[in-house]
Amino acid sequence: MQGRSLYDPCGQPVVLRGVNEMITFAQDKSGASAYAEIAKSHANSVRILWRTTDTAPELDLALTNAEAQKLIPLVVVYDDQGGPTLVSMVADYWTRPDMAAIAQKHEKWLLIVLREKNVVTQDAPSIWATKFDTAVSRIRNASVNVPISIDAPNGGLDIDTLRTLALSRIAADPRHNLLLNVNAWWPNYTADMIKNELTAARDSALPLLVGELSGYAQPPNCPSVLFDYTTLLAVAQQTATGWLAWSWGAVKNIDCSGYLDMTTDGTYAGLTGWGYNVAVADANSIQNTSVPAVYTPNDNCP
Repeated sequence: MQGRSLYDPCGQPVVLRGVNEMITFAQDKSGASAYAEIAKSHANSVRILWRTTDTAPELDLALTNAEAQKLIPLVVVYDDQGGPTLVSMVADYWTRPDMAAIAQKHEKWLLIVLREKNVVTQDAPSIWATKFDTAVSRIRNASVNVPISIDAPNGGLDIDTLRTLALSRIAADPRHNLLLNVNAWWPNYTADMIKNELTAARDSALPLLVGELSGYAQPPNCPSVLFDYTTLLAVAQQTATGWLAWSWGAVKNIDCSGYLDMTTDGTYAGLTGWGYNVAVADANSIQNTSVPAVYTPNDNCP
């Protein structure tokens, strides 16, 4: 990271344009078949849902296959079985010697996403900040130097608090190598509100990333409540803000009876509805705005 921009190993800025996929639940946990279809959209990145029960060799292969398709992998470790996912649990995973070794092996391309979703209470901002600072520090002490994307408070939704506390979180990271993740499950946001939020982050030089967006509001509101994703895509393009859609659909979403799946069958040909618009048809779709990172297997930068 430099300022609010993510850079590839050749020093070129990269604005993430991609999708989420729940690889951890796939029959093919290597991701090979899903990544091949995702790459047809011209995506430059994939946000991979993962669990602490998944092994280091499994992650190594999943990352290798994503990189083979020129997809920058972001890994979200998220164990949600009806209880809270604590950021300390995610830090435990990445500081294990076997997992830290995988992060170091894939350091050129890997991004780590730190999540906390506490289903019992919502932390005060100061408690949220301390939890994430501690997790980042622990991961850095394990010699994991990749960019880390930290989740906004309230399960990634509270962009206002995130903006308020962002600069101090970046300063607290020993590597100063953070992205700020917000999940745009905002059923009550108007077009002006979306524009104001993303523009304010840009004007404050914050490295904002929209890690999740859809054509619908989050469960239980979908499909009855639509989300103005077209405005978000347009403003993201104007402000050079990265985003990743939820979710590709090779692994089906249980919530919302499939409305959150971009594809009918996990293939590029199966893109439909809002998923087709986000990936292909919209003026600010993945296909129309994604710029690939410069992949250099032999470190021969142009």
